[in-house]
This record gives sequence, C-alpha cells and structure tokens, in this order.
Amino acid sequence: MSDSNPFEWSNAINAGKHPIRTAENPERAEKDYNGYFTNRSLSYHTDAIMYANEMNINHSLPNQLQVDYLINSLRPRKRFAKWAKPAKSEDLNTVMEYYGVNHARAHGILKLLSAAQLAELKKRTEKGGRNGDSRRVSGGDS
Repeated sequence: MSDSNPFEWSNAINAGKHPIRTAENPERAEKDYNGYFTNRSLSYHTDAIMYANEMNINHSLPNQLQVDYLINSLRPRKRFAKWAKPAKSEDLNTVMEYYGVNHARAHGILKLLSAAQLAELKKRTEKGGRNGDSRRVSGGDS
C-alpha cells in the first residue's frame, strides 16, 4: 500500500483483507493508514456507520488495531458511494468577489442581503465579454 491512493485502505477493509500486513516494508504501511479518511468513507454506508463511529471515538488506538477491528467487524462486500460535495452557489461567489471575503464570511453576509441588494451586487460584479451577458458594441470604425 502506498500513500498515493487512500481508497486502497477502505477497499481492502471492505474486501476483508489485511492491508497493513504486507511482506514488503510493514513500517511504511503502518504510516500510510489514514483513520479519518477510512472512517469517513465507511460512514456513507448504513451497515458500516456505527463501526466507523466507534473508531472515531477510539482514534487514539494504533492503526493496526483500528484496521483489525474494522476487518473483523464488517462483513466483506462491495461498497461504493459518491462523496458529498458542497453545492456551488453563484450568489455566494458574487458576495465573495464583491467584498473580498472568504467563504464563511460571505455566507454570513449573504444571509443579511435582500434580493434587491443581491441583484445590485451581481450587476456591479458583472463582467462583459463573449461569455458574459453584455453585448459587444462596435464603434463603427470598420
């Protein structure tokens, strides 16, 4: 197991294999395990969420014990789930650009703005060009 693909750990646990017990360089494999990532990937499945939560509670256990617990507790099966991603908000991007603030502050500001104020901000941050809403006006120099 290398640290290049963290999905290998959750896939190996789902298959019931011992990914840490490798013949070549077991110390490196012990360092590569990421308990947070593995528990998060398992938490997307209803049959594994309680086991992942138990490992979140006992995060101070050595990696070998965490993996052994998960392998011996979960039934081997193919588990796949799409990871939740935050929705992109055009309004939030407008507030971030206009006020020059980060995501968290823009979210707070967005709650305070009315629809008319938000429309005004969009109008002020509007950029022209071919992909924008503004039309190119020729100067008649042709």
